[in-house]
Amino acid sequence: MSADSAGQRVAARVSDDDLLDALDDAAEDHGSKSEAIRAALREVYGDRDGVDDDVVDAVLPDDPMVKRGYRILVEEAAPFTSRIDVEAAESRIADRTNLPSNVVRRRVINPLARHRVGGDPIVKPVWGVLVVRQPEDLAEFVPAADAPSDSPSEELEEIAAAGEAVATRRGDRDA
Repeated sequence: MSADSAGQRVAARVSDDDLLDALDDAAEDHGSKSEAIRAALREVYGDRDGVDDDVVDAVLPDDPMVKRGYRILVEEAAPFTSRIDVEAAESRIADRTNLPSNVVRRRVINPLARHRVGGDPIVKPVWGVLVVRQPEDLAEFVPAADAPSDSPSEELEEIAAAGEAVATRRGDRDA
């Protein structure tokens, strides 16, 4: 949701103690109960803003607040240029995570600026503006899942070739 849309307040009554405990735990990770509920809705029903959670989870630090801050920056940065004023970024992250604004830079922006993917930072401060790398630009750095070999014989051939190379090197040293 962008800053210029007010959103809609939704109320829900929860009487299940287990759900309430889970919500309290999630609120610690996300900064507030509201943000925890938003994150759960995004996870279950999909992020309408298109931030690819697989990419975010694979390339960002494991800190949920840093990941949430990145998602906010992606949503709030100007289209096409992926830029947002540092003060506006701090304000929007503070508003949507309930972090104090004087903590946002240390807790979210600096870790994103220090974290490098493919040699470049996730967020780059330039003259009072943050340049935010988009998830689609980071997708190429997501490690591929180890796919099993098509056949055991291919693996055996690779092992045999490696063994022959070692034996050849040993033979050269002995000569």
